[in-house]
Amino acid sequence: MERDKRQLATKVIRGGSIWSMDWSPDGKYIACGNASGLLRVYTADDLLLINILTGFNTTIYGIHWSPDGDKIVASGGYEDPKVIVWNLEEKSRIIINGHNRQVRSVSWSPNGSHFASTSHHGTIRIWTPEGELITMFKGANGGCVRIDWLDEDKIVSSCWDNTIRIYTISKTDSLLIENGNHRQKTVLAVDWHPEGNMFATGDIGNDGDTVHAVKLWTDKEDLLCEMTSHQKEIYWDK
Repeated sequence: MERDKRQLATKVIRGGSIWSMDWSPDGKYIACGNASGLLRVYTADDLLLINILTGFNTTIYGIHWSPDGDKIVASGGYEDPKVIVWNLEEKSRIIINGHNRQVRSVSWSPNGSHFASTSHHGTIRIWTPEGELITMFKGANGGCVRIDWLDEDKIVSSCWDNTIRIYTISKTDSLLIENGNHRQKTVLAVDWHPEGNMFATGDIGNDGDTVHAVKLWTDKEDLLCEMTSHQKEIYWDK
């Protein structure tokens, strides 16, 4: 059998642990952020450093490349809870200081007409690409962790208080799933099925409970199934 000649590139990056990463839409570049507050952009094939984006003082917790590939949005931690949008074409940036606690994640809508940011003070905020606030959702005790867009109008969020929340932007309302089905554990991960009729969630677990669950839900709150083979907390990102 012919030997596979493909090689995996490895890059050692100074500045502490890497907390966030995202591919460009065309798959040619990778953006990553670490504890130093620098966002570095590399070529995907050979991890050649081509850009360093500045603006944060500490750890970058969220990164998401816009669908058109022209912009990157990122979010900061406890000591630096802001959101920055870099316009790569214009070589400019917009700094947003709307949050007052760690901004856990940021995510562009599918068409890039707006983006969402989620924070440990329990809010999800929807912004224009220019950094103007469209609307804000409140209510999660302890903060929201992850968000995923179904379309330009609806998102689902996993939260620190064992809740899952579905928000509709145009109606400024929400559907709350709060029934203890994640065994009083933080819901860390959430992801829509491409057809939009269901989504999956995953929890953090804890030292006193060996059950760590992935669950599938309908968009109407009904639990479809539960998978408990994981031995550690369930994360995923895009």
